[in-house]
Amino acid sequence: MTSKKTKKFTVSDSTTGEISFTFNYEGTTPSADEPELIMLGQLDATELYNGSMRARHPATGKEMVLPAQVYNALTWCDHFATLEDHIESLAEGSPDIATDRPAIRDILQSVLDGGLMLSAKQIARALQPASAPATEPEAAVIVVTTWERPQALERLLGSIQARVDASHVHACYVLDDSRSEKASTENQKIVAALSGAGNAKIEFNYFGATAMSALMAELISALPDQAPEIRFLLDRQRWTDLWTTGLARNYSQLLSAGHPLIIMDDDVICDVYDPPLDEQPTVFSSGQRDARFFSTDDDWKSLQSQSGRDPVARHLQCLGKSLPQALAIMGLDAVNQHQLSEIDAVFAASLNAESRVVATGCGSLGDPGTGSNLWLAELRGDSLQDLLKSEESVRLALSQRNSWSGRASPTFKPQSDICQVFGLDNTQLLPPYFPVFRGQDRIFGAMTRYLYPTSLYLDQAWSVPHQPLPQRGWSDAENDFSLQASFPRFQADYIANQGDECRAMKPSARLQDLAGVFSSLAEADTEFLLDIHADQYGYIKGNMEQLIKSHLSQSFDAPSSWQRHMKAALQQIKDFPAAPASLDQLSGRPRDLKGSALLEFWRSYWGDFAAAILAWPTIRDAAREIVARAL
Repeated sequence: MTSKKTKKFTVSDSTTGEISFTFNYEGTTPSADEPELIMLGQLDATELYNGSMRARHPATGKEMVLPAQVYNALTWCDHFATLEDHIESLAEGSPDIATDRPAIRDILQSVLDGGLMLSAKQIARALQPASAPATEPEAAVIVVTTWERPQALERLLGSIQARVDASHVHACYVLDDSRSEKASTENQKIVAALSGAGNAKIEFNYFGATAMSALMAELISALPDQAPEIRFLLDRQRWTDLWTTGLARNYSQLLSAGHPLIIMDDDVICDVYDPPLDEQPTVFSSGQRDARFFSTDDDWKSLQSQSGRDPVARHLQCLGKSLPQALAIMGLDAVNQHQLSEIDAVFAASLNAESRVVATGCGSLGDPGTGSNLWLAELRGDSLQDLLKSEESVRLALSQRNSWSGRASPTFKPQSDICQVFGLDNTQLLPPYFPVFRGQDRIFGAMTRYLYPTSLYLDQAWSVPHQPLPQRGWSDAENDFSLQASFPRFQADYIANQGDECRAMKPSARLQDLAGVFSSLAEADTEFLLDIHADQYGYIKGNMEQLIKSHLSQSFDAPSSWQRHMKAALQQIKDFPAAPASLDQLSGRPRDLKGSALLEFWRSYWGDFAAAILAWPTIRDAAREIVARAL
């Protein structure tokens, strides 16, 4: 029940005295149910001539005029909590108004009634599981990406033959990005032997350097005007000296256009393991994974799933499905507000019945796959407690790569991240990958979310073994706390922020807008690029410094080896050079370039990538026809 109300508020402030303001709003009759979880929505705010702020919710058009002091206080309500919890937080953070709790309560209730706050209950009600059954999953294209690791490849392909239901496979490719002729020859023999075996259920198609060149040549022949863009995305000769995982993933997309795509790294084993924690209800979160640590592989062998060991089938269950369909497949009868308690306003506002699962991931057992031990400092809660339970557990975590990193509950996230067995809904247009450099997974996740701002990544509550051959420990270089803030580390966050501002609706229009983001970076002046690099650099350094200080203040009873490690890490971060104040000090990737030469490389790269983004739909359609003729 709603009614028109007028309310006058007076808030005391030791600096400005009393502030009074009046506005009209639609009041609602309070519910007697459990308290709502609420937070301030993602608002457009405009400062008015009298110092007040006009706050407008862009999705609903609801707006209110608030004193700047009130609006600034409300921005602290940036997480889901009850009305009473928000009141306590605001009172504790603003001693001047601590005695005005009734006024704070009235203001918050009025802003909620005025449509500027998000209600977790209302969002949950809009996300009810589907009543109609979802369609059967379409057969997938599996692409195994390999690089110089024949022994690991043979192990993986054998496990695929043993575990994967062939009815779920449209085609399976071994995409060989090896540079060594010896490794390529050995890989080709392995593929032929495992495909030609009498008990082979799945045929593996070897796709190496020769096949890559042939597909690229066919694309250039079909699309001569797009030859520069095709070469930028696909030509290994152009990027000979750089890490080309992204280039291999561009080929993966072209080989699977129109089908679900499952990408497997060559150093995993195709099998399914349950989490080492009691499984929890499905949640929505942008938070980090949980972790547990082991001394030997035998410590986690008992986690092998007893309810289906085919990771491809598990990925296909929800991939490409709408959120209500995915929730129904998971067996949920309803969504409650507490399942949404960990999300921010941007993610919350994007959730609706049309949200679709565009990517799926899973956890890993064994090697965590990280480039350094920095991730240990980012652990929270029970994961951190498990790490710090003894001197031995700390020693093992710092000396060997044997852990579980994953989820105890199926978790919907706003965008994908790195994963060793990864599902993509390639039935719909997806952006291309950066062809070179590490970290392209985060950039791809940000670009996918840019195209589909209501899309979801489902991080599933099961894992696959990730065991590189030969097994590795942590090197001295990996066991430090290097900040990895080299230029241009800001790209993924910059794309995400620009995506929040894009108002286009259709993916085709948003793709053009995304290309414009890279074009603008290519044309940006030096001062702007140095500033956004310094901002990102400062954020990473400040965040890590604060995090480690927090560890030291709260872990006085932790193992002494952990305290020594954290103190050394804190000193290392403090001693880390400041962000470059001038172009001459700029360094990053490629490592052999500095200053203006590095900047010019990236300006050229961004400009070429912008052109490639615009050409990508045409390239994708042409590849789909070429691949269909070949199969």
